[in-house]
Amino acid sequence: MAQDFPPIAQLRLADRPVAPPQPRAPSKRPFFLKGPVPLSWLERAARLPGRSLVVAVIVWFLAGLNRTGTVRVTSQWTERFGLDRHALYRALRWLEAEGLVTVKRRPGSCPEVTVIGWGRASSADEGRTPASRVRE
Repeated sequence: MAQDFPPIAQLRLADRPVAPPQPRAPSKRPFFLKGPVPLSWLERAARLPGRSLVVAVIVWFLAGLNRTGTVRVTSQWTERFGLDRHALYRALRWLEAEGLVTVKRRPGSCPEVTVIGWGRASSADEGRTPASRVRE
């Protein structure tokens, strides 16, 4: 049983150029800090010297953005908050000494930071209902 196919000339596209696909518009949704962020963790970071709290927030933000507790802190994010690499390195040393993060350092590479306690409630918040948190 032979099947009749249309002539190839009928299957060709018109001789007009095909427009390239349009690039996706950037998301209009703003970035946000993914929580819950244990308040005790932020309080400990806030007591540290220099720009430690800013670095702590950047690290927590990147962890939420990437959905993992271990992130690479690049200059793209530190420059956005007015930090140079030396301020970042100092703050990471203080955060690490306080036990809030662990840091893997490699020459010529961005520091890899693991947030201690990311993805779980702090021990101070365990067993408390949201309503009891508000009243305190």
